[in-house]
Amino acid sequence: DIQMPGLDGFQTCQKIKANAKTANIPIIFITAFSNIENISTGFSLGAVDYISKPFLEAELLARVNTHLKLQYMNQSLEHQVANRTSELEATMTQLQEALKQLRDSQLQLIQQEKMSALGNLVAGIAHEINNPLSFIQGNIEELKSSLSKVTQC
Repeated sequence: DIQMPGLDGFQTCQKIKANAKTANIPIIFITAFSNIENISTGFSLGAVDYISKPFLEAELLARVNTHLKLQYMNQSLEHQVANRTSELEATMTQLQEALKQLRDSQLQLIQQEKMSALGNLVAGIAHEINNPLSFIQGNIEELKSSLSKVTQC
C-alpha cells in the first residue's frame, strides 16, 4: 500500500529494489490512490502491477499468480542464458586452442619445408662438386700412365 505508517509504499519499494537479495521480487501496489501520478511513480520505482482498492480477491490472486509465473520464467531464461554463455565460452576456448595448434602446425610445416629446400640445395651443390672430382679421379690413372711413359722416354 502506498499509505502506511512510518515508511510509505514507495519508500518500501525503493528499499526492496535497492537490496540485491530482494531486487527481483515482484511488487504489486494495492492502494486506494488511483491517480495517474501515483501509478506512474509506482511503476517507475520497479512495481510490476498496480491494483486499486477495493479489489476483487480473484483478480488479486490471478495477478499474483501471473507475476510469479513471469518471475519464474524470467529466472529460467536467465539460467538458460548463463548456461549457453558458459557453453559458448568453453567453445571459444576450444576454438582458440585449435587455432593455436593450427598455427603451430603451420609454422612446423614451414620449418620442415625450409629444411627440405636446404637439403635439396646441399645435395645439388654436392652433385655439382662431385662431377668434376669424379672426372679428375677417373682420369688420374690415365694421367699417371701418360706421365710415366713421358718420363721413361
